[in-house]
Formats: sequence, structure tokens, C-alpha cells
Amino acid sequence: MKNKKEVTKSLFRKVDIVELGCAYIAVFFTETFICYMKNLHLNLAQREIAEQIISHKVLIELLLSLLVVVFYYQFLVRKKTEIFCRILVGDTMREMTVQYLKDSMKILGSTFLVCVLVKFVFMLDLRGSYYLLCLFMLFILISSSQVHRYEKF
Repeated sequence: MKNKKEVTKSLFRKVDIVELGCAYIAVFFTETFICYMKNLHLNLAQREIAEQIISHKVLIELLLSLLVVVFYYQFLVRKKTEIFCRILVGDTMREMTVQYLKDSMKILGSTFLVCVLVKFVFMLDLRGSYYLLCLFMLFILISSSQVHRYEKF
């Protein structure tokens, strides 16, 4: 169990965790569903629709990934006053950035694990999920540099 001091250090609240988790799940499970569609035995009309969706897989995933990018942007804008106040009280920017990275990676990791388990059960290709994981990890590292932006209000 976390101690009270560690819980209060997080910039993420329960609502933020749920929102971000839902955004990650939307991206990962859409990718999983598209992989699943490749393995289905469909009639001709259904196959044509499935092929259209599969041919636009990258575009669909990028648009859904934009949900995550928008969430992080809005999250950091909403938290700028809290970041500034924490610095005034004595928190260091390094501590806040590390905690932000840890919390973001925990949320990403848990949703990724759920997706991998589903893919493992249905014996689907895992490469797409790993690409998304790398993309999101890169984005989290880039967005963590934006925490410093609100050091001076």
C-alpha cells in the first residue's frame, strides 16, 4: 500500500487515470480488433468492408493516438497551476517529472499488458502492439519535458 505522501505527489488523479487508460485501451483494442479481422472467415461483402478497414489501419491508429496526445496536452495545461504551486512549496522539478514519467508508464504498461494477454489468447500478431508501445513511450518522454514549461507561471 502506498503511503499518503507518495499518493499526493502524483499529478494524476483517479479521473485522469481512467481517462488516459480509456484512451490507451481505445488505441490498443482497435489495433487488436483489426488484427482479429484479418483472421476471420467472412463472406464476400463482409470481406470487402474488412479489407477497407485493414487498408486504413495506420491512419485509424494514428487518429486514435491523437486522442492520447490531446489528453496529455490538456492534462499539462490543467496542471500548470498545481506544478507552479508545488515548486513554491518545495517540490523539485526533477521529482515531479520522475513521478509523471512513472505514473504515465504505469498506465501505459497496464493497458499494454491487458492488450497483449488478449492477443495471446486469440493467437494474434503482437508486432502492432509493440510499435504502439514504442510510439507512446517516446511520446511520454517528449511530454515529460513539457512539465518544465510550467516552472514559472
